[in-house]
Amino acid sequence: MELDRLLSPLNVRVDQKRKDIVDLLGNKEVLGIAYDSRKVKPGFIFVAIKGGITDGHLYLGQAKDNGAMLALVETPNPDVDLPQLEVESSRRALSHLTSTWFSHPSKEMLMTGITGSNGKTTTAMMLDHVLIENGITPGMIGTIFYRLGDRLEPSDLTTPESLELQGFLREQADYGFTHCVMEVSSISIEQCREADITYDVMAFNNITREHIDQHGTFEKYLAAKMSLMKRLPASSIAVIGLDDPIITENCADLTARTISFGLENQAADVLAEDLDLSTGFGRFNLAIKRTIPTLQGMVEPITVPVTLTVPGLSSVYNALSAVTMAIAQGLRPEQAAHGISTYEGIERRFQQVYNGAYQIYDDHFANAGNVRMTLAATEYMDKKKLHLAFAVRGSRGVTVNREVAEEMALWKDRLPWGKIIVTLSRDITTPKDHVTEDEADIFIKTFREAGYEFTVVETLKEAMEQIVDAAEAGDVVILGGAQGMDPGARIALHHILDKDPSLDEKVILAPLEGRICG
Repeated sequence: MELDRLLSPLNVRVDQKRKDIVDLLGNKEVLGIAYDSRKVKPGFIFVAIKGGITDGHLYLGQAKDNGAMLALVETPNPDVDLPQLEVESSRRALSHLTSTWFSHPSKEMLMTGITGSNGKTTTAMMLDHVLIENGITPGMIGTIFYRLGDRLEPSDLTTPESLELQGFLREQADYGFTHCVMEVSSISIEQCREADITYDVMAFNNITREHIDQHGTFEKYLAAKMSLMKRLPASSIAVIGLDDPIITENCADLTARTISFGLENQAADVLAEDLDLSTGFGRFNLAIKRTIPTLQGMVEPITVPVTLTVPGLSSVYNALSAVTMAIAQGLRPEQAAHGISTYEGIERRFQQVYNGAYQIYDDHFANAGNVRMTLAATEYMDKKKLHLAFAVRGSRGVTVNREVAEEMALWKDRLPWGKIIVTLSRDITTPKDHVTEDEADIFIKTFREAGYEFTVVETLKEAMEQIVDAAEAGDVVILGGAQGMDPGARIALHHILDKDPSLDEKVILAPLEGRICG
């Protein structure tokens, strides 16, 4: 692609400099783009990004030595003999550059985005399933995998860096996908990874105090989410969770058309009425209370029965979001309801992994909102005692761990607690997820002050063996925790088999088939 065409969308600090650069380089053909100087090849443009670990501006010399024809920088370095174009934001420039480089692939598909603190992955997978059940296989960009043509790639980031993201979207569009479902993280919004994507449908499920240590404050975290919602054009449809008062307030004057959904707020356009969670699995009536917009027209009020095959109150909430998005894209309510009723769930999202004399559920427990929804679901369930093995979240800062403990404190006297084990998962975590002393201390201190009786163990193996040994007939066991609990279900189920070799190993381990987490 010619240099002038590629640079034309950029917001440069001095516009004349762009023309000077093009004249200097003779409007050469650009052969590639890189933001890692080690990946630069002759004829490439290098984009210097200030990251959390290092600063790409420090590697301008390496980019030059590797053959870069030009660098995009926020701070020019006159000591490096390499043409440098100064931009307002290197990350935004990278997004503009790569979108142009790949010929704006998102414009060739119906783009659906999902954001929120909790449930992005489950909601995305639910919508994916509903679409597939109705004859539409979409591209997928999410926490668990990327669907690129006829193959699935394990995810590295929920929302990849813009160079990789635009490349994935191009591959999806070229394959022939007409739809794409995409999880949109707050970090990716703040870092402009998806700045050049226009979403046809965007869901904003909820917001809790997640990623505070990454964003600095809750206000900055909320601002990132709202910048995404406010840039939606009038042609788009915003699907918003009306049970969350912060979302209700901040999404009151969007440019996009809106459809609201909820479990509690009766003002929502789409509700789950007559909810029954006595077995842990939701049965309800999907009630569209008023005429709602879709990309194809309007849908009149209607009530359709839904029976879920995945447990939990959060599953009901996420299903409402997914079904509403499917309807917004043009599916009839009956089609969406049928699709969601055959969804069998994904790993570690209130996943039932054992159903014998007692039940075991495996849950991500990533933040306070996630904990709230899971414990609310167990409150509805028939049970004798509730046992919990919890893995402290590592390398995410003290804030999220304190808030998880504070949320659990609210449930101290509401549930019939049995054995509670807190683990630091030293046997399975990598440096990326290692629990720091401060993180462990703040959780344990807050949890103890709440009045819980619990045991702290160093390894996940110890925690799983102890929690399985504590369970009796009629009990419910929760394996809760983010990365530190990923292999927990596998360890627990193998311990069940060790205790009773007469059990059918294939049946017991069936919930682990195809697992990615552990």
